[in-house]
Amino acid sequence: MGHNGGGVVEKVGSDVMEFKQGDRITFQGWYEADGKFHHGTFQQYAIALAVVATREISDDTSFKQAAMFSGMVTVAHSFYSHKPDTKSLKLPPTWETGDRGLSARRFIFVAGGSGQVGLFALQFAKLSGFTNIVTTASLHNTDLVKAYSATHVNRRKLPSEKVIEEVKVIAGGPVDLAFDAVSIPGTLKLSVAVLKQA
Repeated sequence: MGHNGGGVVEKVGSDVMEFKQGDRITFQGWYEADGKFHHGTFQQYAIALAVVATREISDDTSFKQAAMFSGMVTVAHSFYSHKPDTKSLKLPPTWETGDRGLSARRFIFVAGGSGQVGLFALQFAKLSGFTNIVTTASLHNTDLVKAYSATHVNRRKLPSEKVIEEVKVIAGGPVDLAFDAVSIPGTLKLSVAVLKQA
């Protein structure tokens, strides 16, 4: 599978103008529209769509480092973007304001905390001042997500109803914010179900 990758461009399609053979790039895998076929990155050669590839990366950046860019940028944008019409949590940049008090009293839920995007979400939640960070993960990833700032871990294989019930017990009701790091219909429904309704 694999969702993020980095490498050297071997060939470009006839319509691709932004990249050329020999460019060092980072890119994302993707699912077909029906969700049945995944173009992953865990292989020697992979197809990259030019629209989701990142511009040429520097020679001193490893492909492993470059492959993390898209996950980090996805989470940072989702947490902090204040651009008009942007769908984000619109959190204040606490490293600039120094105000962590509001977040410290609130609960955030991260669906899928042990993947690359989830681990970044846990770290950005901590950076934003959250001291109550609830996530889902496999049991064998409990120590990992706790090391990345999760304060409460629910087993991801539990039925959704049980996860919702446990999250609401932990938070004393619905959570203040939710972030879906998996982005499939089941985790989206779960994230909405644990969230306070406006």
